[in-house]
Amino acid sequence: MYVNWSSPEDPSLEGHVTNINIGVVEGGDWPASVPAEMTMKGRVGWPPGESRADVREAIEGAIEAAASEDEWLAENPPTVEWTGWNAAPHEVARNADIVEIVKGNAESIIGEEGTFVGGNAALDERFYQRYYDVPVVTAGPYGPNLHGVDEYTTVTSLLETARTIATSAIDYCGIAE
Repeated sequence: MYVNWSSPEDPSLEGHVTNINIGVVEGGDWPASVPAEMTMKGRVGWPPGESRADVREAIEGAIEAAASEDEWLAENPPTVEWTGWNAAPHEVARNADIVEIVKGNAESIIGEEGTFVGGNAALDERFYQRYYDVPVVTAGPYGPNLHGVDEYTTVTSLLETARTIATSAIDYCGIAE
């Protein structure tokens, strides 16, 4: 299921979507029998501009619509139970001082033009933005297979990240005389 998102502030972000990952599927107790029950567990991430209630309603509606097209599922509809962690998204304006400082420093240190990338992960930076009105961006090392098998980064990328964060902190906060 995809729920398109467009940002009035940045039309180039149109197409960022609500992301659903089903990471656990459990069912049955014997290889030769049809399971009487199945449970799927997953995670939902959504971009700013969508509410938790709207995302849940869209997911439940999609499940109900799919079930209504199947004779057995129409008579035995699946249920959705919302459990676990609930983290709302956040957004920092592209023209915020911290964004321009970090992007500029990263570009200078790496020697390449940077891009703005919205994410669908729950990062701790959201607390500062949502609850303390402190604008925050993420800057981290490059690494193939992010959060997957054989994930890694390089020492060069770690050093570039450290320099970017250090110079950005100085440029944003200033230094004591």
